[in-house]
Order: sequence, then structure tokens, then C-alpha cells
Amino acid sequence: MGFSPPGARPPKLEFSVIVRDAPAFYNRAVLRFLLLLLTATCCAAQPLRGPIVAIDFYGAAAVDFTRLRAVIPFQVGDIFGEGATFQERSPEEFQKLINKNRISYAPVFIPELNGWVLYVDVEPPDTSPAIWNPAPAETEKLPAKIVHLYEHAMDRYGNGGIYAGDETTNGYSLSKDPIMRSDELKLIEYARAHAKRVYSALKRSASPRDRIAAAWVAGYAPKGSHQLTALLHAVLDPDSTVRNNAIRVLAVLASHDVGIARRISPDPFIPMLHSLTWSDRNKAMFLLDPVTAARDPQTIKSLRRQAIEPLRQMSRWTYWGHASMALVLLGRIAEIPEVRLQSLLQARDAAAILNQVRD
Repeated sequence: MGFSPPGARPPKLEFSVIVRDAPAFYNRAVLRFLLLLLTATCCAAQPLRGPIVAIDFYGAAAVDFTRLRAVIPFQVGDIFGEGATFQERSPEEFQKLINKNRISYAPVFIPELNGWVLYVDVEPPDTSPAIWNPAPAETEKLPAKIVHLYEHAMDRYGNGGIYAGDETTNGYSLSKDPIMRSDELKLIEYARAHAKRVYSALKRSASPRDRIAAAWVAGYAPKGSHQLTALLHAVLDPDSTVRNNAIRVLAVLASHDVGIARRISPDPFIPMLHSLTWSDRNKAMFLLDPVTAARDPQTIKSLRRQAIEPLRQMSRWTYWGHASMALVLLGRIAEIPEVRLQSLLQARDAAAILNQVRD
């Protein structure tokens, strides 16, 4: 499970399943994996139940997405969540369409839509895999009560806190939900007194559970070079939820402080715009917004060279809150003046932005 960053365009709650060899793992196995994530997450949340309101296909694979839409087991209107069942549709045709390509599903609950958007990414089999840090192997851990506080807050997030929103005026997230806020205030107190232990667990712990919590708690530690160094190391963690939390924290920090934004290199994040893991793409865009606000020519050139096509794909996503993050970056690639760009975003005029983007 990954939880979204707060801010102007927040994705809210996402669960993703990566299927690297679709013919071997599709059909009942994929459905079991998805339903398992929806009913037994790492922090025991009972995820929200609701309809699938949109299914967005994207990716660089040469696949007939119209035909694929007809044969995947999920359709708009299906009820997604605990106890849901899904009809298998033409698994043989699915396997034929996917062939050796790589596919991932990411169901994301959107409170504004009161339902789920299902993201389906299909990439060529020869897509270069992301290179993450080696998995840590040391015994360093956070205190069990701190991990429990983090997980209790996340459990609440999936059980109503998702609707409350949060505050980021101090450069970190503080939920408006009273249950989450109580947990977070205790985490703030711990992080400020034990920052070194938080950073050590984040970098060295062999336990993904502890690193996940540490990445979140690091956002509450005193601001400075030690915090930034620890988080920047964690953005390449082999666990996707650690990456999700670390980049989320960095995005909040960078959005709050232009000085921090200028100290964050875009280099680790631009390749994530090609990731088969939806939360990598989502969080990378969220962070690249404040990082590219200064419009450094080299950064914009790198975006144009490396990521213009995936950004175009993501700009066409159904939910504006997600698509607009790609449009911000495309608008800067197109050198649309910032005031004009923000006006077009406010008007939701995606076409006007896309029409000015040139390869």
C-alpha cells in the first residue's frame, strides 16, 4: 500500500500489483493478488469499497488497448473493494494481446470521484528495469511503538481519514482528522528527539516495514542537510512504499521551501516517469513540479529528452488531479510562461498545453 502526498493535486490511496510475466500470472492469480491487497494491507486497513469510475490504459507497448479493455476482468461500474468478485473475460485473448509485454495494475481511490480509477500500464519486455539501491541487511529498527503509531495512522487514513485533508504550512503533513493527527503529533515529538535513529533505520534496516515507517517519520525530523541526505538515499529504495513515502516527504518540503527545491537534483526522478510502478510515476511528477519551477534549462532539456512521451500519456488520464501533474511539466517543456500555464491549468485546457509541446 502507498499513500499519497498532500498538496494541490493529491492522489489519495493506491494499491498496485506488478505482473512482470503476464501469461504466467494472469487470471485468478492476479485477481487474488489484487483482492489480497485490498483486504489485508501492511497496516491492517480496511480499504474503501466503491465503483470503478474509470480505467486508464497507457504505456509504450504496441498493444491494441481497445481490445485489451474488452477482455480485462475489470470494467467501469464494477464494485471494487473488500468482498468484490470479478468476471474473467477471455483470458486466452488477454494473453495473446499482452504476449511478452509487462503489465501492471494500480487501483487508486479518489475521494472527489467517490470511487476507484484503475491504471493499467503495458510496457515492452525489453524496457530497461529501474536500478534501485541494494536491499539493506542490518538489524537496525525503529521502536515498535513508533512503527505501530505510523501504521495506526495509515489504518485510519483508509478508514475515513482520507476525506479529512491535511495541513502542510510547516513543511510537513499534519492531518485534519483528529485520530491521525494525534498519532502524527507523537511521531513529530519522536522524530525531533531521535532523528539520527530514524535516518539510520531508513538507510540500514533489513525490515521494509521499519523503512516504510522511517521514510514517513523522517518528514517530521528537523529540517537540514541530514534530513535531505537520508530522504534522497531512500528515493532509490528497493521497496516501492519506502520510495513512495520518501518522495512524498521531499515533495512537501520542496513545495514549502524553494531553497530545498533547488537542492534536489531531478536526475533520480525523471527516469521514474517510465516506471511500471504507478506510485513511482505519480510521486516523481509531484516532486518535479516544485523542482522544475525555476525552469533550469538543463532540467527542462532532460525532461524533454527522456520523458516527453510518458508525460503525454499521463496527461490524458481521466482524473484531472493526476493528469494535471503531467501537464505542468509539459507546459514547462513547451516554455509556456508560468502565469499563462497556471491559467490554462485552472481552466483545465489540456489541449492548449499539449498543442504547444514539440519533440
